[in-house]
Amino acid sequence: MIDQYPSVTRILAATKPQKDIDALERWRKRIGYAEAEKISNAALQRGKMYDNFVEDYTNGIDIPHPQLKEYLSQFEIVSREQTIYNNEFRYKGRYDCIFAKNGILILNDFKGSGRKKSREYLKDYPLQIAAYIKAIEETGVVINWGMISVILSDQIQTFVFDHCEIEMYFTEFIKRLKKYNDAKNANF
Repeated sequence: MIDQYPSVTRILAATKPQKDIDALERWRKRIGYAEAEKISNAALQRGKMYDNFVEDYTNGIDIPHPQLKEYLSQFEIVSREQTIYNNEFRYKGRYDCIFAKNGILILNDFKGSGRKKSREYLKDYPLQIAAYIKAIEETGVVINWGMISVILSDQIQTFVFDHCEIEMYFTEFIKRLKKYNDAKNANF
């Protein structure tokens, strides 16, 4: 039954605010649909490449991104790419990585990008991190911090979220989950 829980990414995609949907459509129209598709595909390939770099690093293989290698070296990688479930709220997800640093556990999600990002750009990513942390905490493991690491070609940009921020973003995620469930139940 838990395998039938909706994923965090599905929930967030299905409940994306209309202003975000409209902004994406304006961008596609402005640059042209073919160019938008090309950019989206390039971003997907870049993300896969960076995921492979992290996996290779974890497996002791040298990676061709010195900044990422230096960044990763400051952490102990406790766990990678695990599917998790939240039975209280009935959702699932797959996190990128749990780091440890000085005895502190940090749930990290990697995002690839072609350019630096502002905190406002993160949109639903903090909700995703909060949902993952709460699912992990349901197992009794305490995650001290949430973090989003944006991998650029020449640097790593980090956004860190403390316990209070995680609680705030989780509250927002639960609202989106309710909206998702209400829409799903209305279709029956």
